[in-house]
Amino acid sequence: MTAIALAAGVVLVVQTMNARHDIGGTMRHHNLRSGVIIYGIQGEHPRIRRFASEKGKVYNFWSLSKPITAAAVFAAADRGLVDLNEKYAGASVADLLRHAGGWDRKLAGDPIHDLQEQERCIDMPIPPRQFEPGTKAEYSNVGYCALGRLIEGRFDQSYHDAVTAMIPEAIGMTYDDRLGPAGGWGGTAEQYFAFAQRDVPARALVRPSFASTGPYYALGWRVLGDGTLSHFGMLTGTANDQFTVVYKRGRWTAVGLFSGMPTNGEIARNDLLSAIRALPR
Repeated sequence: MTAIALAAGVVLVVQTMNARHDIGGTMRHHNLRSGVIIYGIQGEHPRIRRFASEKGKVYNFWSLSKPITAAAVFAAADRGLVDLNEKYAGASVADLLRHAGGWDRKLAGDPIHDLQEQERCIDMPIPPRQFEPGTKAEYSNVGYCALGRLIEGRFDQSYHDAVTAMIPEAIGMTYDDRLGPAGGWGGTAEQYFAFAQRDVPARALVRPSFASTGPYYALGWRVLGDGTLSHFGMLTGTANDQFTVVYKRGRWTAVGLFSGMPTNGEIARNDLLSAIRALPR
């Protein structure tokens, strides 16, 4: 390789790295056409960055609905209506929250995708398990649909009404019964940011015994290697391609809602975190 070719290669690598740490470049890299980012310190006025996204645009939160469901479960536990260690749908409530309920969609598929328009994921029969609950984590929508059924039974009212009664920030959000507690909530970036600024109970973040090192699923959140709490949402195979992310670290919170679909949600989530952290505080 000539010196000129080597230098050109170094410049290209540097430019690519810089683009991946710039919001616009990161969005282009992950096929995100437009979006809004809201971020800030708890108790302070947040900053908002819009990228070809009009004010007040409603997005599907997709799996960012799961932290909402987890918050509702903790609120029910605080009222003495739910015990995190009790068995429900064949697993402990805590295992359902941490994706350790026994279902592996890589092996058995995801039954939530087979639901018809008017069906509710809360009403799905509990499918066969692929592993013993509490022995490992495999991302699952099934466990969160079961948790919605648990909430309805304990409050004797619809999951939606029970959640909005316990989680005031959910009032005014949209809700789709089909995706339900696993992915049915939606709304504006400001609405989700208001929810995401809520404190997460310390007991929700205990590392499970089967995840000895590295990132892990806590009760409603993914805990990254540096301790950042996060979640992302995307629903493949639909015309409504939207990607959503949330991050919490101490009193700092950031939410990003985008139109477009990344090839790899995990990589997009990590790259967006780096880019958002580089934004001015």
